Amino acid sequence: MANSAETTPSNVQSETAEVNVAKWGDNALPITDGKMTEVVPLQTQISDASTGLKAIQKFQKGWQGEATERRDSLKQLESESREKLYARLGMAWEVIQELIKLPDDDLDELLVVHGLEPVKPGFNEFGPLNTMLWGEWKAIKPEDENKEKWASHASKYEDGTMYWFKRNRSAEKYAKVMRYASQQELTPHRLIEKLTKNAMDKVLAADTQANSKTDKEVLDLEKYRAAVLARPTNVTVSRNACGVDKKYGEKVVALWGRFNQNGDIEIMGHYPASVKAINGHIDKVALKDGKDLLIEQLEAAQSAAGTGNQAASAE
Repeated sequence: MANSAETTPSNVQSETAEVNVAKWGDNALPITDGKMTEVVPLQTQISDASTGLKAIQKFQKGWQGEATERRDSLKQLESESREKLYARLGMAWEVIQELIKLPDDDLDELLVVHGLEPVKPGFNEFGPLNTMLWGEWKAIKPEDENKEKWASHASKYEDGTMYWFKRNRSAEKYAKVMRYASQQELTPHRLIEKLTKNAMDKVLAADTQANSKTDKEVLDLEKYRAAVLARPTNVTVSRNACGVDKKYGEKVVALWGRFNQNGDIEIMGHYPASVKAINGHIDKVALKDGKDLLIEQLEAAQSAAGTGNQAASAE
């Protein structure tokens, strides 16, 4: 089965092996319990793929435990949850600073364990590292082990149980936080302070602005988004006909409707979704379909110009 193995690579030992830990001193990382009272030193000394895997597994179990606590709590203050996330991001930055010091062979070995490839030129170098840290190994029922869907995921056997590696969608966002910390030369402690002071959105915006001209992921999204918005419209209706106020001045709008007895859609009016939410949906469509749409549009343009002898590329 693709990406599966009875064990992890040969020089990656059992996760029960002890991992060296050193204190940060004045920069000790706060682990919040809602009162910011507990300080846990977690600076792991990572020297090879084996100790690197231990640190990754320790981090994975830590954030998964906190997520379970939040799900199980009937009353969880938003501020407490946010503080814990920021502290966890500080830990992630600590571990990543150690991981990036590893020789290429050791780092490649960790990527293989998690079914990942080295980052492509132009993309955020912290992407695969965060995918490892924020993912989790999910147990597979014995009767489901032979299903084809596991072939597209990293998988492993441990104590007779098969596991598959589930990626966390938030890892991409957290990779931007790590790049921000790197470019700002922040310690984990200072990163937490920045997140607490500026909030996640401002840190992400600062990273995007700083890398907008060089980050291939950002540049590709812009192209794919333009391709989505360049599609022919399905239907055009007047502002008055769909109930959008004349004072509404945004470039995008959400409408709501219902199916009639004939199965046709009746537009009932303006749905007051935020512009941020609408643009977020456009971005999702762009990431899902934008590349294919762009290639179709480029091929159509080549055909119209009589230069369609070569395959169109979205790169």
